[in-house]
Amino acid sequence: MHSRQQPLHGNDPARAVEAICDHFGRDRTRLMDIALEVQRRLGHLDDDTVDLVARALDIPRVDVKSLVTFYTFLRHEPAGARTIRVCDDVVDRHQGGDAVAAAFEDELGVAMGQTTPDGDFHLDWTACIGLSDQAPGVLVDDVPMTNVTPWKARWIVRELRRHGDPRRLVRELGDGNNANPLVCSMVRNNLREAGTVHFTDRREAESGLRMALARDPLDVIDEVERSGLRGRGGAGFPTGTKWRLARNAGGGQRYVFCNADEGEPGTFKDRVLLTKRPDQVIEGMTIAAWALGASEGIVYLRAEYAYLRPYLEDVLRRRRRRGPSRRPPVPPGYACRRSWPLPTGTASTATSCSPSAGWRAG
Repeated sequence: MHSRQQPLHGNDPARAVEAICDHFGRDRTRLMDIALEVQRRLGHLDDDTVDLVARALDIPRVDVKSLVTFYTFLRHEPAGARTIRVCDDVVDRHQGGDAVAAAFEDELGVAMGQTTPDGDFHLDWTACIGLSDQAPGVLVDDVPMTNVTPWKARWIVRELRRHGDPRRLVRELGDGNNANPLVCSMVRNNLREAGTVHFTDRREAESGLRMALARDPLDVIDEVERSGLRGRGGAGFPTGTKWRLARNAGGGQRYVFCNADEGEPGTFKDRVLLTKRPDQVIEGMTIAAWALGASEGIVYLRAEYAYLRPYLEDVLRRRRRRGPSRRPPVPPGYACRRSWPLPTGTASTATSCSPSAGWRAG
């Protein structure tokens, strides 16, 4: 392998943790970001590191420990320099996922859940990664691989042993914004019927936001209530009712959260929305912020979609640069909070994607 992470401040975990916590202002609400950055720098968060983080933030140790043990992308023990995660949901298994996993095991010489003796690779199963429409799916670190066959699994390992860069595994770009220089992914949207709401090209950009900003926030909530709009998370809770309750709640600071997480087998709607219509997502959050009186928003982006982060942050930057019409298109505090192991400030600055030739038969 060619790119082992060098620990921050040599072999002094205490100094590394202190520096990372200082970077995030020792803000306990940024525990997720801090844990991910500590893992990026030190490789994992063992019991001693958990203690260091808890002391630096002056929070109970159980808060850090529960975070580390709950999220599978956080590691309590050392793992390989590169992590290969094979999706094990029912769709992927029906599409040959077990044979793909077996090919990885054979090529690496380890079983699922193990790390190669040289420390270069860790192999494991993972739950649905939002690629059920192009299964079997695999994540190599943050790089999604689609339609993986046993031959491709062996090829992935051999290529990584040769150059160590998961991004160079992308041999063919996907459609639409998947080919954006900040995404450079082989994922395809697979949108068969655009419909007349989210994916139509006839909708005027920002028209909903302009209409909302021209009205009183309570009028906006009234209209959302009359529309009968409901949440899509399973409970079907009326959106207008939720907005009114939030507006009338006590306290000063309000937040708008966009839960860009989906893990049910066969589900990938959020992935397509974020890739194809990110401006609409932010526009909707901004309308909600106007109605609720919120000044800060957070997009919770699942670890499996980490490859979209630089692109989404660029969308936010472009919206801010466009400047205010009546009010800013994006409230100043809006941010795409990460929930995956990416270092701060590593958004791609590439200006073009240059994938190699397509897959060879093998």
